[in-house]
Amino acid sequence: MAQPSLETLLKTFDAEFDASYEDQANRVRGEFLKAFPLKRLPNLILEEYVIGTKKPTFCAFVEAKTRLWANILGATSFKFGVYYGHTKTDPKVKYRFAHKYGQSVEEAFAPLRLRFSI
Repeated sequence: MAQPSLETLLKTFDAEFDASYEDQANRVRGEFLKAFPLKRLPNLILEEYVIGTKKPTFCAFVEAKTRLWANILGATSFKFGVYYGHTKTDPKVKYRFAHKYGQSVEEAFAPLRLRFSI
C-alpha cells in the first residue's frame, strides 16, 4: 500500500488541527509560568510546593493545570516526593513523603528544592 504524500498529510493535518486547543494550552502554560517563574522556584516553601492542600500550589499546577501541554496524571502523589493527604491505610490527612528522600518531611523536601536551583 502506498504511503500518503506529504501534501495529503498536510491537508489532513490542516483540516483536523484545532488552533483553539493550542491557544488554551498556551494560556494555561502562561498562567503556570506567571505563578511559578523560574527565579521563584528555589525559594518555594513546603506549603507552596505540595499537592493536596486544595490551594494553587506548584504540584497542583503541574498535575492538573498543565494537562493540555504536559500530562503527568496517574501514579500516586508520591511522584512529587512530598504531598499533603492520606493513604489507604492511614486516613489522617498530613504531610507525607517518599522515604527515598529522607526520614522526615523537611529532610525529604530539601533535595527537591535543590533541584530547582540547578
